[in-house]
Amino acid sequence: MQWYLYRNGETLGPYDKESLRGSIQPEDLVTPVGGTEWVKAEDDAELKDLFSTEAPSPAAHAAGTVTDLQEVTGKSQPDLGIEWYIQRRPKPEQGPFALQALLRMLDRKEIKPTDLLRHQTWPKAVPFSSTRLFKAWKNPAEDPRQVPREDLVEFPESTVSERTGAEPKKAEREKSQTEEKDGRKGWRKKIPRPLAADWEWTPRNIAIIVVIALLPVAGVLIRNNLYYGSDLEFRMKYGTCSADCRSDEASRKICTTKPRKCCCPPNNKGLCGMRGCEILGKMIKSGHAKPIKE
Repeated sequence: MQWYLYRNGETLGPYDKESLRGSIQPEDLVTPVGGTEWVKAEDDAELKDLFSTEAPSPAAHAAGTVTDLQEVTGKSQPDLGIEWYIQRRPKPEQGPFALQALLRMLDRKEIKPTDLLRHQTWPKAVPFSSTRLFKAWKNPAEDPRQVPREDLVEFPESTVSERTGAEPKKAEREKSQTEEKDGRKGWRKKIPRPLAADWEWTPRNIAIIVVIALLPVAGVLIRNNLYYGSDLEFRMKYGTCSADCRSDEASRKICTTKPRKCCCPPNNKGLCGMRGCEILGKMIKSGHAKPIKE
């Protein structure tokens, strides 16, 4: 059996009996599914035993989304109500939940710090990690059950600056970091945030860093393998050679430095008359040196 709950001008539910346990107040108005009249919860024959002082039954510990408040807090806090909403992106917003349900889900690691939380009085949802409830739960020296309700339901953006003065509002802090004064016109113009502020160690970004770091090494390897000792290097140093190494300055330097690059015919080394080229030609013919490709 399930009931609708009327609270703060809204109709909530339907909820089963165990979901209402520990969150509903005796004076709350309820009506069963299909019912036509609203009655106080304490006057409903099926729900009145929820307000007895006896210990909760084992079934209460196995309730669904709204768990037993006494299991989580050790005492009842009926004034907290079912007024919290959770959004686990990309899923839609879920709720409403009672405070005890949030505490139980935190204990079971069912809520991440990045999940969004919204109280029914807030204009928008905020990350769970920025709420007073999460900070109290995270702090071993603080009991979230002892935090005043007005602190828990206060919208997080104003909580820190207005209550403690420890730091400015997040929006003002970001504004001061991204704007500067233009003295001529008295206007403020935006300055781009540094890229490091948005940096993430994703596989793509890591690959970019590796490529940039290896570019100088690749350049050296390419230069050594493709430039040094190549025809391009000799042409850049000495110019274009000819078969007349005795009279042509460029050809003589090439033949003296590296006979294999001499412009003599590959199958007739030594034709230029240079001593080094003649020796290379004899070595090729005797098989002591590799033939030169034409």
